[in-house]
Amino acid sequence: MEKKKAAAFFKRALGFVCVTIIALTLVSGAYLSFFFIVHQPVETGAREESADFVFDINALNYMDVGDDGSFSIMLLSDLHMTFGAAVLRDKKTYDGISKALETQNPDLVIVNGDAWATPLNLPSLTTFADFMESKRVYWAYAFGNHDSEFGFSKTRLVNKLKEYEYCVFDEGPKNITGNSNYFINLRKGGDIVYTLSIIDSNEYVKYRKIYDYVHADQMEWFGRTLDAIRAAAGGIVPVSVFQHIPVPEFKEVYDSLLADGYFDTHLSDKGVYSPDYNSGFLSFLEAAGGVDAMFFAHDHYNDFGGYAPGSSIYMQYGYCSGYMANLTKELDRGVTMVYLGLGADGFLTLDPSRDIKHIMYGEM
Repeated sequence: MEKKKAAAFFKRALGFVCVTIIALTLVSGAYLSFFFIVHQPVETGAREESADFVFDINALNYMDVGDDGSFSIMLLSDLHMTFGAAVLRDKKTYDGISKALETQNPDLVIVNGDAWATPLNLPSLTTFADFMESKRVYWAYAFGNHDSEFGFSKTRLVNKLKEYEYCVFDEGPKNITGNSNYFINLRKGGDIVYTLSIIDSNEYVKYRKIYDYVHADQMEWFGRTLDAIRAAAGGIVPVSVFQHIPVPEFKEVYDSLLADGYFDTHLSDKGVYSPDYNSGFLSFLEAAGGVDAMFFAHDHYNDFGGYAPGSSIYMQYGYCSGYMANLTKELDRGVTMVYLGLGADGFLTLDPSRDIKHIMYGEM
């Protein structure tokens, strides 16, 4: 009898040791990759020179606006899911998103990067995508810097995203930088009245210490595609841009807010986490004209917005939406709503002072 008990105890102990070793291997592997894997800069030259884009306007994503010309977007930022709904904080995030979808009833949800930060990124994506599909709401995805750093590559994630009926996603041209470069055209009566640009701000440049940026080949693709959209529409179709990592000029907005005495719990005392290198994307968009706003995520504490000096493009942080993001427990999470309406010229309009609103889960 004693031998049987000892044998049973030994089996349980051995099983516990094996599970512990596997768990420690996964966790240590993830953190070793985070601190030691080298991300080399994207090579300039051939890839960032003029690319041969094959363009078909009918192949772009399209959505129809309401009869009154209204269209609402819910922005989810930095969900930082880990191992799915089994984790308490992930469940809390899912509960908050469910409440937001029920009360706000958006036409489109844009997930602006870092929905997961885990070695199990593909299972986490699957859990999240299944959740969104169950809500029967259209949703788009822009990659962030954490989505593929621990586990499966972006290619695996891209292939998975393409499987879902309600996911309005496109990888974009394979011969340019990034894996989430695409437009979503909004139509009224068959006419394009607004366009949304999802663009991959990429991950890290070198030794995982320097944030990446929108590259020259992406800008060229953006410009050519926007020109084609506007030619098809017969006018300057307005556009808003959604990307995860903010442009360096957003630091000037931060500095001006500090100079004006603005500082509260929603303005990080560590500033803006933007790339050290300025690739000129904001200036490029200014030259393109008709760009209403740029929406960012990435900085969990920051949720402010404003204009950089001399810029006509409004820049806005989305409110942090995930309870696994490293905010203090006292701060609630929430969503950012963007409301587009029909203007006198027949295109949709966006007034940042009126049409952008942060809503906390606790307020719903």
